[in-house]
Amino acid sequence: MVVEQAFASRGLLPRFRLEMTNDATIRDGIRAGLGVGMLARASDAVALDGLVELDVEGFPLAQTLYFVYPVGRELSPAAEAFLAHARAATDGTRSDAGPGVPAPALQGP
Repeated sequence: MVVEQAFASRGLLPRFRLEMTNDATIRDGIRAGLGVGMLARASDAVALDGLVELDVEGFPLAQTLYFVYPVGRELSPAAEAFLAHARAATDGTRSDAGPGVPAPALQGP
């Protein structure tokens, strides 16, 4: 969805012939000559052996990420610490947000 929106915002309508969701499969498909692909920078960079990262205008794309958990369920101390760290590491820090309280969406690269 993010990719389609990025293309559409530039007036482009690509014709996708094949979609893959697994990073390793995408890399293997590119190596096999099936076309070009997009991978998150967080994917296993050392596995790019034989591939070249292209510098593309408008990239990296921003994507909104959400933390979700069941309503009424108490988070573990580790999950609380991770959530607090993630909130503090973003521009959307909201100190009054706790379990069950919506916080601003975290922006990912």
